[in-house]
Amino acid sequence: MKVACIGNMNNNMFALTRYLRDAGIDAHLLLFANELEHFHPASDAVDLSFRQYTHQLTWGHRYEFSSTPKNLIQNDLRDYDVLIGCGTSPAYIFKAGRQLDIFVPYGGDLVSYPFLRAVPPRKIVGHLQFVHAQRQGIRSANYIVMDKANRIYERRYEQLQPRGERLAIAPPMVYLPLYCPERISLLYDRTHWTHEFMAIRQTFDLIVFHHARHCWMNVRKPDYPKGNDYLIRGFAEFSKQHRSVRAGLVLFEYGKDVDKSRQLISSLGIQDKVRWFPRMGRKDLMVGLSLADWGTGEFAYNWTSCGTILETLAMAKPLLHFRDEHPRQVESSDQYPLANARSHDEIASHLTNYVTDRSYYETMGAAGRQWLQQHGVADPVSRIVSALKACA
Repeated sequence: MKVACIGNMNNNMFALTRYLRDAGIDAHLLLFANELEHFHPASDAVDLSFRQYTHQLTWGHRYEFSSTPKNLIQNDLRDYDVLIGCGTSPAYIFKAGRQLDIFVPYGGDLVSYPFLRAVPPRKIVGHLQFVHAQRQGIRSANYIVMDKANRIYERRYEQLQPRGERLAIAPPMVYLPLYCPERISLLYDRTHWTHEFMAIRQTFDLIVFHHARHCWMNVRKPDYPKGNDYLIRGFAEFSKQHRSVRAGLVLFEYGKDVDKSRQLISSLGIQDKVRWFPRMGRKDLMVGLSLADWGTGEFAYNWTSCGTILETLAMAKPLLHFRDEHPRQVESSDQYPLANARSHDEIASHLTNYVTDRSYYETMGAAGRQWLQQHGVADPVSRIVSALKACA
């Protein structure tokens, strides 16, 4: 059985490809023509072995869907028995006359791509063709790997009416054999920003690491706010309440609201406590996260799983994140430990409690790592392998 894992938004498919290969499956990663640089396998690996099973496609952009020859897609997929995909893969595979076996959405490919939106007149025909193909490709997929999500995503899922079986699990997004507390120091001399991260570690007593995209002001669909401002305000409140604690906040120049975040930080008077880094790949991020005290997720909408959550759990750091538990919308296996917070007051409160009871939060981080190993990797990989065998 030869498997194609198509697309690599958020590094998801590269991690899955490696887990499948570890399980003895001949899995290959197929990269779209328009993959983002920081989601290239080279940004999530420390050797070149990925080249043996990674292949570059010349198609994948949604705006070039109508002009991409059908036979080109067919030829690129001809040698693969089972197709796993994200992004625009449902549309392109549908155009090729094949069925997507497993769809692993990351966000916009489910809540935005299959739905009509305003486009310039010259793009209307191509847009209609793509939306139709994306919708049909999703509906006809044998399986959809989609964890329980917030009401917006769940509503979109229901509107699409997929006919395949839903695997309500998070895909194994982080490759734990590479990223674990016991081995991460081996990456320190093989990544770009280690020296700067270590300097921050020496400067501050408490480090909060926030690598989510900055998206919180004047947000338009298909984007949804990430609540970066809640974290910034909460950190500022904590810092003013505990002036004797040398606290630092690590942020990244990623997202359309970076300038708004800078302005907010300036207005709160905490510029000297914030360290900005350029957008970077996962292997660099994980080194920085390993040297922090806190990892963070998002604070505006309820998310059960996403990259920032699972990366934090991988490094055994306490997770500061918002999860809606009233009413409970997630299954019992989703109960990874976290410091649940949405308002800036709740965020400041958790940081304060960390100062007085550090061991409690360190235990939380260790338990989160154990949860991830079982429920975020072992179980999902097992279920995906079973689905692959059913499709072959």
